[in-house]
Amino acid sequence: MKSRLLAFAILSAIAAIPAMADMHDEFNVCNFDRLPKLKKFGFQSQNAVDEFCIGWAYWHSFTYNIDPNQSARRVHDLYAPAPGQGEGKIPHDPVKSAQWLLRAAQQGHPGAETLLAYYYEQGHGVPKDYGQMMFWLRKALAQNYPDAMFHMGRLYTTGKGVPQNADTGRQWFQKAAAAGSTDAIVALRQEKDYELTNPDRDAFNRAYQAYQAKDYTRAAALYRQAADAGNPGAMSTLGTLYRVGLGVAKNPQAAMQYYRQAAAKGWARAYAQVGFAYEFGEGVAENWSEAAKWCAQGARQYEQLGLYCLGRDYQFGIGVDQDRDRAIRYFDLADAQGGDAQSKFFHGWLRDPGNCVGMRDDVEREHYLGVCEEPKGIAFTSEAQRNAWLAAREAQHQANALRMWGSMGKGMAGGMCAAAGGTWSSNSCHGDGGIIFNPSQQDRNGRPLY
Repeated sequence: MKSRLLAFAILSAIAAIPAMADMHDEFNVCNFDRLPKLKKFGFQSQNAVDEFCIGWAYWHSFTYNIDPNQSARRVHDLYAPAPGQGEGKIPHDPVKSAQWLLRAAQQGHPGAETLLAYYYEQGHGVPKDYGQMMFWLRKALAQNYPDAMFHMGRLYTTGKGVPQNADTGRQWFQKAAAAGSTDAIVALRQEKDYELTNPDRDAFNRAYQAYQAKDYTRAAALYRQAADAGNPGAMSTLGTLYRVGLGVAKNPQAAMQYYRQAAAKGWARAYAQVGFAYEFGEGVAENWSEAAKWCAQGARQYEQLGLYCLGRDYQFGIGVDQDRDRAIRYFDLADAQGGDAQSKFFHGWLRDPGNCVGMRDDVEREHYLGVCEEPKGIAFTSEAQRNAWLAAREAQHQANALRMWGSMGKGMAGGMCAAAGGTWSSNSCHGDGGIIFNPSQQDRNGRPLY
């Protein structure tokens, strides 16, 4: 009963992902908005948000680019290199971090109040002081700040500054999750996941040890033992072993079977695993609408793979309307959960409107060279439909490029064509077999240059 109630609390808390949920969002505002703007003015703060961001930068050693046309200078003891060096770095300094957070907290910034309370708990840049910790934390709680609720839950579970009480701590976690705290939602899900892996936990743990030792045959046998006992974590991992062929013969159908079993028991990661199987047609017929639905189930539990998967869906229009802003949001959330290199890359890359959405894999990148147009608002139902869309755009891009070469006249265009080994005629560059190619993007066989 306890697990079912907890699961209900989690699902109800995350029915919708708010636009500005918690401190992780504020860190992204600092990283991608406030600090890049502040560095143009020597990091002179204008308000409490700026002071919060500078405090965060002193803790995380924020690195930034230097404009060689702007004179670098020391302001507020922030280090800036001489003009032309290209990069500056705010050094890690807990004391200065705490000082800047205090400035923001004194102006009522709830994130700064919460983080300053944590500093007093841990002794980061200030002496450990549970009295000051509670003073600042209660100020943030008075503003219903989600992460302040999460930290209060932490204090009750550890007994720091308050009587230790796991039930009260869980209540604070549930309240924080309902308010949008990512950390609280994840904490509750991890508690649920731990309970789900009770069946034959010993075999489950020994399977992991065998996997780490690269004894994949033994790992697969132990994961199967735990899976047969009803352990969804083992089912999920065994499915992956079948998908890639480690310790067992490669079998996409068996992988999908285990993923489904794990998902049926509520294992959050399995939702995304089923989603990816539907996207790539592994062990099941390709179905992009189903792929997006399954990935969304994992994302609603703030599971890293589910968040990354749904981010890709919005990035490329896989079963949902393509939406760059939503893709960024889910990549942000995945990165906050220790996301992989792809989510870390794209949550920054996509913020530049000049950057292409990109290609899903190397095959697309090779076949559709030069296509940079976003499928604005289009939801593709299959890979074939998306490839048809890309092919039409590629043909249009090539036609436009060839017209450009023709408008350049025989002199320049013909010279570039000849340098690529082609022959210029009829305002076009002809390569091997008479094919028309764009020498800035293709070789004389029509193959991409890069």
